Amino acid sequence: MTTSREADKSSLLFLDGKVNDYQARILIDCGASHNFISENFVKCHDLPTSSVASVSVAVANGIKSYIGQALVNFELQLDQFNDRIALAYIFPIKSDANYDLILGLPWLFKNNPHIDWKKRTITITSNHEKYLFKSTNSYKTTIKDNIVDTIEGIDNFLINAKQLSR
Repeated sequence: MTTSREADKSSLLFLDGKVNDYQARILIDCGASHNFISENFVKCHDLPTSSVASVSVAVANGIKSYIGQALVNFELQLDQFNDRIALAYIFPIKSDANYDLILGLPWLFKNNPHIDWKKRTITITSNHEKYLFKSTNSYKTTIKDNIVDTIEGIDNFLINAKQLSR
């Protein structure tokens, strides 16, 4: 017997914001060990990069790459909430991906947001002010017998980075 469950929205959380005043599509990802920014986004907006200690990055399909460049000390704006990000590794995110910036554990630890998965909202409290954000994605996924069929092309992934010893 086949059982199916239809979710109206993906479990991924996307926000629209700005990186150094440039419009950006942002993925909030608790599975990402670091913050990552699209190489295409950095090149397109001619953002200055810095050499950093190399990290080994492994994605879900097992492919590893090494990253030694990052965007450092940049501005992030989400509606009225302003933040400064210390570092985002430059990663060759697929050009057809639905995001420019991945905010991983460093950002989540720093801002400690409350995530309401049912309402698809993120609340950040900063300086006694509350900022509420609604995830902007509206994807539809069908799950049958533990196999995920993706509708409307959502990307499923995992990123883990480890610093290499010098």
